[in-house]
Amino acid sequence: MSKGFLYLFIASIIQVLWLYNIKAIDRKKIAAIKLHEIFSKKTFFALLPIFGYLIFGISNVVMLTKAMKTLPPSIAYALWSGLVIGFASLVDQLYFKQKFTWLQYFFLFCIAIGVAGLNFTTK
Repeated sequence: MSKGFLYLFIASIIQVLWLYNIKAIDRKKIAAIKLHEIFSKKTFFALLPIFGYLIFGISNVVMLTKAMKTLPPSIAYALWSGLVIGFASLVDQLYFKQKFTWLQYFFLFCIAIGVAGLNFTTK
């Protein structure tokens, strides 16, 4: 496995973290922050998803860029997209307890086969 594929794997995990971090942003909590509470624990936890958004977003771009330096961009992007979809589906099922149908499993399997096929056929 080349460094490019390792960077893609890391970038896809970071992208999933970024994705679910967006879900954690609570605009009401952020809007309720008072100026005199700016250094409180409540403010810190209200703003934590914003910091995660920035850190995960920048880290993802850095890793994806490193992957594209060693892999063709079209292959890298296709693999990255497929991995993100697969990992996000796993998080939905395992953490958020969402139910999937057999047809959804079939199409996720098709994505996995496509990702594996691109991985094995790329020089």
